[in-house]
Amino acid sequence: MNIMKEKTVFIKGIYNYCNRWCERCQFTENCANNNPGDSFNLVKNGSGNNGEDSGNAVENENFDAILDLFEFIMNETGIEMEVIPLEVNDTSGKLPDMKKMMKHPLYMQAVTCYDMMMDWQNNNRIVFDEIYLEEIQKKMPVDEKFKGAMEVIRWNRTVLLSKTYRALSDESDSAKVIMTDANGSLKVVLIAIDDLFDAWCKLLSILPEAENNILDILQHLTILKDQIRVKYPLAEKFKRPGFDG
Repeated sequence: MNIMKEKTVFIKGIYNYCNRWCERCQFTENCANNNPGDSFNLVKNGSGNNGEDSGNAVENENFDAILDLFEFIMNETGIEMEVIPLEVNDTSGKLPDMKKMMKHPLYMQAVTCYDMMMDWQNNNRIVFDEIYLEEIQKKMPVDEKFKGAMEVIRWNRTVLLSKTYRALSDESDSAKVIMTDANGSLKVVLIAIDDLFDAWCKLLSILPEAENNILDILQHLTILKDQIRVKYPLAEKFKRPGFDG
């Protein structure tokens, strides 16, 4: 009896409009970025079964791994590093003006939000240690609500930078056309902002003494969201491959 292995059906471009949190994604089997073995074969053969060239997926995966390492080092050591642009949408064959984009109001606001979240975490390490220590001494599992909120914050704060930068590297007229890369990238940013908002509200219920700082962060996240909606009014209508049908 011959059992034929079912071919993996990749969703074209799905990895361009996600937050790269593969562990929590329901489409990992359909993503070339999450299947390096299959992606290698596709690159070697030229394209996938849906005609998609997957070479960029493999390169993106390796690049993201390096960026994740930088993020880990920054979080664990508290070292402040210059903000690194995480993604570039280079469809024209020429690199975008990095200095110009990093001075763009949207990117500067994303950096402000990121810095505020990093500063809050670094300034409250003692509080975190006390929470974890108390749970350990009581031989109880760490508060899942607290742990989950921090995981969401650590992950999505970087999404603000990477996807905002990617959006600003797209020179197409994103204000008039829904299906452009900029609108797709900024839709991911808007979703990340909503997730961050929920996470910070959960932390506020756990740490009411941090109300002023947390409300300040929420205010700046709201400013970023409003700026995106004004500058890119069609971003929320973008249909992400796989995620939005």
